[in-house]
Amino acid sequence: MGDSPEAALQIGALLTKDALVRRALKIMTWMGFTLPLYMVNLWSWHYPPAFDAALRNDLIHDLQHLSFFISGVLFWWRIINPAPRVHGYIPYGFRILYVIAATLPTMLPVMARGLVFDRDLNQTTEIKRIESTARTFKTKKQAEKYGLELCKEWIDKRP
Repeated sequence: MGDSPEAALQIGALLTKDALVRRALKIMTWMGFTLPLYMVNLWSWHYPPAFDAALRNDLIHDLQHLSFFISGVLFWWRIINPAPRVHGYIPYGFRILYVIAATLPTMLPVMARGLVFDRDLNQTTEIKRIESTARTFKTKKQAEKYGLELCKEWIDKRP
């Protein structure tokens, strides 16, 4: 395409008011779509079997990060409101409410893990994720102690 005026017109035509690309972007960045997509994506990948599969397989790990990136871009699109502004002007107060609305649901996988999953098993899984090994613990207390030791080692190694 190069730097020709024709190329600029062709690219610009994709974003005109009635263009398919612009209509698709409007749907994909609609808050009623992006917030649930963002939350479901985050929750799904933090389900222990999915998370562990991503740790064991590079392709799954890459797909995990790609889905985080795409859902994150779509979620934040409405907040930063870049061109093309397919939804028009969004008041700053509404943007703040949108971020606040996303805060609690995105924290729930961590907060609710004791309610959804076996507490001891989940603690062990969390520690394995920190260390990226198959180390297991018989009790929650052992897992927590080991996690604190890992954190202390990491802090002591910092310059």
